Amino acid sequence: MTKMKITENINLIDIHTTWSRRNFNVYFIDDEKSCLIDTGVGDETSIKTIQRALNDLHRQIKGISLIINTHSHTDHVGGDAKLQMLSGARIAAHPKAIPAIEDPASVWKQSLDETKEILKYSGVPVLTVQRILFERRFIPVPQKEVAKVSIPLSEETTIDLGSTKLQVMYTPGHSQDCVCLYDLERKILFSGDHILKRTTPNIGNLTEYINSLKRVSKMDVNMILPGHEAIIDEPKKRIDELIAHHAKRELEFLNLIRDSNGKTIYQLSTEYWGRLPGHNLILALRECRAHLEKLVDDGKAKVEKISDVFYYKSS
Repeated sequence: MTKMKITENINLIDIHTTWSRRNFNVYFIDDEKSCLIDTGVGDETSIKTIQRALNDLHRQIKGISLIINTHSHTDHVGGDAKLQMLSGARIAAHPKAIPAIEDPASVWKQSLDETKEILKYSGVPVLTVQRILFERRFIPVPQKEVAKVSIPLSEETTIDLGSTKLQVMYTPGHSQDCVCLYDLERKILFSGDHILKRTTPNIGNLTEYINSLKRVSKMDVNMILPGHEAIIDEPKKRIDELIAHHAKRELEFLNLIRDSNGKTIYQLSTEYWGRLPGHNLILALRECRAHLEKLVDDGKAKVEKISDVFYYKSS
């Protein structure tokens, strides 16, 4: 665990767990109203790490008055229920994120249904589908404890913590419930998974994602505090890199379907990234689909559905 003071009252809590090889960035804002931005996966290691970091600052979990979620993925909201129970904090999130926070078991089942669907329409071989679904049985289901969201966030929302005021930006693309938080005075953006320093987030809707990036690019931002990886101190440069990366990838997928009679999402994903195991394959299929859907929307590709499987070819 690494604790880093970003400003006088903004602190980064960098959490590492056995749950994942990735780090999880949780931000503690020490103001008139103390606040956590995201809560990590919520396992014992994460909760203890947050507690130790607060102790180092001579603060306690029970003093937290607000939790803000950037989006509803488990590695960002997993600690909500436990931390709300310990602190009594109110929780703020985009309305589309609320079901995953208040009823994680139901959303987990929905996620399994969506996984089965994408495997089917992507044309994934039957044996691979069976292996992935078998492996998923061993992934821990969400905790039984549930949290309660009392503050729905929208584009017009400004969160007043005292000297810190956070302006909410709706930035869909990675998911449909993503928000960024902009500290207008300090010109700092809390980006969740929308903008990461080293990697690109998995994309649900590429058109929305690019539009969200362009919105942020026009803002006066000196520093980006992401949900994973390191702090971004050249925001405009990083955003330009992400936009260029997806433009390049879009052209590469277009070249893969050019002059073909139609290729499945699984075929294209395998051609582009090679054979991937389990969850990584699901992420690759989603990313591939996002690029193909944008090509179709832009009139550069056509899609045909045959026996529940989508086939893509250039226009």
